[in-house]
Order: sequence, then C-alpha cells, then structure tokens
Amino acid sequence: MNGFLKLFLYCFFSLSVLTSNTKYMIWHTIITLFREQVSKNGAKTAVAEPDGRRITYSGLDENARRVAAKLLSDGLKTSEPVLIAASRGIGFVEAIFGILYAGGAYVPLSDHYPEDRTEFIKNNCGARSVIDDTFIAACADIAPIEKPTEVRPEDNALIIYTSGSTGKPKGIIHSHSSLKSSTERIVKAAAMVDSDICAVNAPFYFVAHIADMLTPLCVGMTAYILPDEVRADPVRLAEIIDSESVTVAYIAPKVLRYFEKKGSSLRIVLSAGERMSQIAPEGFRLLNMYGMSETAGIAACFEVNRGYDNTPIGKPADGVDIYLLDEDGNDGYEGEICVSGDMGRGYIGLPEQTAQTFTPNPFREKDCHDILIHTGDLGKRLPDGISST
Repeated sequence: MNGFLKLFLYCFFSLSVLTSNTKYMIWHTIITLFREQVSKNGAKTAVAEPDGRRITYSGLDENARRVAAKLLSDGLKTSEPVLIAASRGIGFVEAIFGILYAGGAYVPLSDHYPEDRTEFIKNNCGARSVIDDTFIAACADIAPIEKPTEVRPEDNALIIYTSGSTGKPKGIIHSHSSLKSSTERIVKAAAMVDSDICAVNAPFYFVAHIADMLTPLCVGMTAYILPDEVRADPVRLAEIIDSESVTVAYIAPKVLRYFEKKGSSLRIVLSAGERMSQIAPEGFRLLNMYGMSETAGIAACFEVNRGYDNTPIGKPADGVDIYLLDEDGNDGYEGEICVSGDMGRGYIGLPEQTAQTFTPNPFREKDCHDILIHTGDLGKRLPDGISST
C-alpha cells in the first residue's frame, strides 16, 4: 500500500468516526473498553488497596452505575464537568467511571487541596457537582442505571488542571476520543496484558493517572493503589511491588534513581514527568515517556537500555507526529518540540493562551490532525530518537 493510499484511508476513517451516528460512536470511548473487561473479567479484582479492600470488575461497574444514577437525577448534562475531591482509593475510581457513565467530564482534584483552589477550579470550569467521600457513600442505596449514557467521541470526558506553579492553574479539555487514544498509545508502547498487576503510583490529579490507573482497567489488569506515604519512598515502594507481585509500575525519575528491585515480578517501569539522567533498567523494561497534560500523557517513548546523561524522549507514540520547529516554523533537525495527534483542544477561559499553544496544524495534509500543540520544550533529532535540550 503506497503512502498516499494509507493517508487517504486514515483520513477517511477519522472522518467516519466523527460523522457516524451516536450508537456507533460509543464504541470509540474507554467506557466500552472498560465494560468489555467487565464482561470478560467480571469476577476478577479490578482495584485493590493496601488495607485489603478490593473490588471486582463487576462490583466497580455496578457502583459506577450508582454514581451515574445520582448524577443524572441531579440533572447532569452531557460534557458537563464534575469535580472529584474524594480520598485516594476505590471510591475515586468509582467516581471517574460514574461520571463517564453519566456522560459528564471528570475533573480530578486532591482531597488535600486548599478550599480556595478547589473553589477556583469549580468556578473556572463551571462545575455544579463535587464528588467527595460522603457523596460516594450516599450512592450505596441508589439503584444503578441500566447502561451508560451514549456519548460521542468529541464530547468532553476529562478536564485536567495544570499545577499552577507559574500562576493560576489552567484547565485542559480532553474529549472521549482523546482519552481513549491516550490509553491506546500507552498499551502499545508498554505491551500491557490482562495478567499484569499495575501499581497505581501517580497522583490522581496528575495526567499520569491515565497511564497507571485508567489504562490498566481498560486492559483487564488489576490496579493496586499505592498510598501517598509510599509513592515517593523507594524502599517501601520496592517492598510492596515485591509482596503484591506487581508487574507494571509508574515511577518518577527522582524516585527511580534510588529504587532497587527486590523480587522477580516487576517487568515494566513507566517513567515520566521530568528529565531522566544516568538511570538504567535493572531486570525490567524501562520506558522514558514524554508528554504533558495538553497531550493527555504520552506523546513520545524511549526504551532505555543504559544510563544516559540526557535520556532521549524517543520516537513519536502510535498516532502521534512530532515536529521540531525553528523560528520560521520550519521542521528540521533542531527546534521547539510540537506535537499533533488526538489530544487536548484548549484551555478553559483562556483564549489567548489557547491560541498560542493549540495552533492550526500547518502539516495537516501530511498527518490529518487539525491542531498542533506547542510544548515550549526544545529538542533535536538523534539516531535513537528525539532528545530534549
């Protein structure tokens, strides 16, 4: 098949997804991926906590449908945002799928956020509902909906807020299509399988939760939620990975630097969020994953085979194109890292910043994506892939 025909078929399929009827579109969301696992692995543990509490895929599905019933009875509309400020645990996961089942967009927060930050985010995105532990507990007596609300790929599914370290946090909008594409990129890069057990290490309000919590549940894995006090402790982290026979784990470079594998179960480590240097795999596959909130996580990936002074970010993930633009907007050997793919589509209430970061894609005829995301990072092309500078 020649290059032109491949491009034509890709563009035709993309257009078909966006113009199909609603009944067809539901098959292009993570709701469907998760419910397929409910059908296949209903009795299997979906999520586990260190205190011994566990929930099966069927149990998680039923509780999510209870949350959805409560939200719909409160008048939730399709694409409407709902804040999650529950504690880190199974209830948080129930809230995510409950919101998606109801057709809403989940906005993950921390239950430790100061009140003014939560209030700012609530007002900024226009959320009417906030799910906390009390809300989740109250859903236990509510009859679950029969099936999820039908949604379209372009409907809002997630609004993820940046840290706000350089000012007020920015809310990035992701569609159902973007969220599903992100999980697919991770599965392909890491080669996850349903027999894996994943240590859920990332904070739920970071975009990395897509990689180590949502994606495993779309594959049929067991997601083991690590408590906050363990996530940054390399010794305790290694002990839990060993005792729970964890096979996949997300570990930030600053923790991975001091991490020592104990048992034989761990086979894949996903690492992202900061520059990796002089870190090599020790009996596991180590993936340096490059991405950000705007890209819904992974945009490029590099399988680390040794310690590098500056580990490459690698090559574009599946379905992603990366350009290195100079000051004149030309793609070349070195320049600003810009990405296109099925990703975020802008900031809430910030038209000027949206216009600067999410620009019309000048390479659309080549890759069929409308938007080019400017990361602000500089990179150069190497034989092993792209390296950030």
